[in-house]
Amino acid sequence: MELWLDVRSAELKKIGLCFSGAFVLLALVVLARAKSEGMFLAAFDAKALPYITAAIACLSLPAVGLFTYYLGRIHPWMAMRRLIYVFCAGLGLLWLISSNTLIATVLFYIWTALGAMLLTSGFWILTAENFAVRRARRLFGIIAAGGTAGAMVMGISLIWVSPKLSLAQLIPILIGLTGLFFFIEYLIFCLPPVGGGRGFSRNGSGKEGDGDPGANEERYVPADLFKIPANLKIIWTSPHIRSIAAIIFVATVASVLVDYQFKEFAQAHIRNGEKLAGFFGAFYGYASVVALVIQLLFTARIMASKGVAFTLAILPGMLLLGSAGFLILPGIVMATLVRGADNTVRKSLHRPMLEFLYVPVPHLVRRKTKIFIDSFLDCVAEGVGAVSIYFWVVLARGESKYLSVPVILLSLGMLYLSRHSGKRYLRLIIKRLKEGNPEAVKPAGEDGIEKVSPAWNFSNIDFEPLLFNVKNAGAFNPLWRPEFSAAGNGGSVERSRVDDTGGFRLSEMLRSTDSRRIVQALGKIHNWDEKRIALVTGLLGRRDLQKTVMQHLLRADRLAVPYLVKLLLDEDAD
Repeated sequence: MELWLDVRSAELKKIGLCFSGAFVLLALVVLARAKSEGMFLAAFDAKALPYITAAIACLSLPAVGLFTYYLGRIHPWMAMRRLIYVFCAGLGLLWLISSNTLIATVLFYIWTALGAMLLTSGFWILTAENFAVRRARRLFGIIAAGGTAGAMVMGISLIWVSPKLSLAQLIPILIGLTGLFFFIEYLIFCLPPVGGGRGFSRNGSGKEGDGDPGANEERYVPADLFKIPANLKIIWTSPHIRSIAAIIFVATVASVLVDYQFKEFAQAHIRNGEKLAGFFGAFYGYASVVALVIQLLFTARIMASKGVAFTLAILPGMLLLGSAGFLILPGIVMATLVRGADNTVRKSLHRPMLEFLYVPVPHLVRRKTKIFIDSFLDCVAEGVGAVSIYFWVVLARGESKYLSVPVILLSLGMLYLSRHSGKRYLRLIIKRLKEGNPEAVKPAGEDGIEKVSPAWNFSNIDFEPLLFNVKNAGAFNPLWRPEFSAAGNGGSVERSRVDDTGGFRLSEMLRSTDSRRIVQALGKIHNWDEKRIALVTGLLGRRDLQKTVMQHLLRADRLAVPYLVKLLLDEDAD
């Protein structure tokens, strides 16, 4: 497990519970979504979809505002607990009126859509409380895979289960799944945080003296965290964050348009509500299978080898080609393929890369803007998509296939934004490096940072076994020689009789993106000083160089300790 998934033994219990929580939550979301969409399209024409989409977008704004208001004033666990109570109470009321099919169908669609959005957001907020930022970057992909697996299992199961479930039978199942999700979250709450995560107190208060390891930390969201004008100003004045917000906004609008085309053609071919629910469940299930395969086999490789711009361009590229094909050959097959590409690539590649773009953003700015973009801006984008469909399909009575034209234009805009996001990300990386050490980076093209790979970070370092393995191998490694160890004089290092030459050239080689040049430079270092140790320590972020770099740092002995400690404690070091 540790080698395959890069999970430490101390993390297994909490990761297992978080994986299970994501599994149950996404199973609940897919079940509710597939059934609500199937029942709605069986009762109403597809042209009614813009109305309910706009209604959900409008109601999402106060719902998100209320939820984040409580997140800012009470502990996140208490806010999540209240949300679950309210969601289950609403389902109970819907069960009482389930005999009134039309009203119950509309209310069920709206209620489950709002509940799924807030429960998913709350789950990731609570999960983030349990892990230090660096561990979160390494482990969140595994937790997300749990959600993908839950969507896959529930979606495929609906092919056989859906015809047997009425609304009155469905609601108790959803309440049961919500209760199971609550129980898993409570078990996570009872465990101590992992690796510096803030965690929860036993009574949910987060106050000092309650036995919580993180009780002395500030636990609540700052009062101004969700002020719209302040957050808009931050987004607008930062080119990098503005690019992230623009990509999310444009991608969401395009997704709403593609989703409408898919559902309209599905309704035209499948009239029975139960069969529609089974079809949607199968779609979400098989799309999750593809997304899971991409996540496990390709996501990390593509992100590491191709970089920011290429990875972000995959989704708009597929939407561009798919929508052009749909415009020429409209039909249920092409609509399903385009919507499937949107669903799978968004989950497996697009979203992970967007999360990665937040890495160089300062912590407080990241926290403010990310929650605001993921909640408020996303709702506004869905509203814009719904209004666009209303004007074209309902008022102008246009054919839905021509919605592919704005999708193509939006895709071209996303390609442009993707290209510029890669450049802005690189500029921000260089800026943050220069803030910490002006000598640590040279401009691109001068054998400095020519590219920045998502694989180059400190998230995957487990120092204790790395040091243990390297030191044990020292007897067989010519790099581990006693004459280079400290002589017990407070950390000073004995100098080799042979001094290194071309110090400037060595520094240039150490900043190279070529691993072979870096290894050559490390082998030529015979004298260690603080400046050189600081430069070499940064190379630990390169997974392919970790053992080699640690071997050379061990030669500096105690002189390297302060830099390693600083790297471990600074979660913005990436």
